[in-house]
Amino acid sequence: MITVKILEASDIVEPTDWVRPLYLFSGDGEVHTTSTYGGRPINNLKWLPVYSCLAPRWHGKSVADVESLLGPHEFMRGPLPKEHQHPDQRPVPGYTPVR
Repeated sequence: MITVKILEASDIVEPTDWVRPLYLFSGDGEVHTTSTYGGRPINNLKWLPVYSCLAPRWHGKSVADVESLLGPHEFMRGPLPKEHQHPDQRPVPGYTPVR
């Protein structure tokens, strides 16, 4: 068993947090039942690190701020087994890891 923290609306999003959308819509408002990211059913999306899917402008914002423009997402912090991680974790342009 592992322990993770599920972020709430007032929590601040960090680049190393994990994220996945709760609903996927196309440009015409149609709901997709499979994920564009993983091709799996929408209730079985793989997690991505924030740095690989959200632009740096969202890092340091609250979960509520992110969701106000991007829609509902799930955020968590902590260790995550590889089988739950999306394989493509390349940083979005403009992200510079702090070492």
